Amino acid sequence: MPKKVEFGVKDFQHLSQELRKWGYKEILLDEFFNWLRKLRQNPLSQKRFRLKKGQETGFEFCANGLRAIVWTTWIKKEGKFRDFDQGWAGITSGDGKYLLYCSHPLNRTKNFPINLLRQAWLCCWRVKNRPSCPQCGGLMDIGKRSTGKSRKVFCPECGAPMTFDDRGYWVCYASGEHKTRLLWNYDSGIRSRFWVCNNRVRHRDGKKIFLDWDNNLPSKAKKYVDKLRKKWLKYRQNRRKSGKSVNQSYLQRRRSRYGS
Repeated sequence: MPKKVEFGVKDFQHLSQELRKWGYKEILLDEFFNWLRKLRQNPLSQKRFRLKKGQETGFEFCANGLRAIVWTTWIKKEGKFRDFDQGWAGITSGDGKYLLYCSHPLNRTKNFPINLLRQAWLCCWRVKNRPSCPQCGGLMDIGKRSTGKSRKVFCPECGAPMTFDDRGYWVCYASGEHKTRLLWNYDSGIRSRFWVCNNRVRHRDGKKIFLDWDNNLPSKAKKYVDKLRKKWLKYRQNRRKSGKSVNQSYLQRRRSRYGS
């Protein structure tokens, strides 16, 4: 298990400065709660929030109808990083309601600041360089690998069968014991992504248009993400060999953190 490293004010200041250079801005407290109120208007979201103690500092970058978001685990009021938490970066819809892509959660090991900045840069670049459809010219959407709606999925807390919602969520409606009434998005985390244009009526052959997720990604960044993928592939293979779950990270994520 990698050793946890304690970071301080200077590390957060460096993170903050670099993010602002790329166009990120801090998510203010009133903005966060406005966003939270929007989510609670959704019937599927009601009473499914678990806010951790202390307001964590996050940053956002908005462009081309998408929103890159970074959570740092830094608690401003306390002037320190949260004792037990992971940082991550992701891409949401423009209103922040739906998580479209998420990086692997990042432990606070010795390379935590640089790893978080790299993921933040990648999300910012993808949002800024959201591709246009080569046929109809419209902005392309983020597609994701199918979850397989027909398979049986069981709640990891109470063991009851989960229901697949029409917007891509596996929901547990059972009355069994839960730490909080959760709604897990099996599709929101570390699954294959691609760019897709669904506007078939404007395409010559009437079919969807697809582009690779790394479309036009700079070569240096491409080498970095390829190296990461090989690392996580090996990790998943080792987990499977030992009979362990490879989905635990997105089972543990709460919608209150990212508004999926």
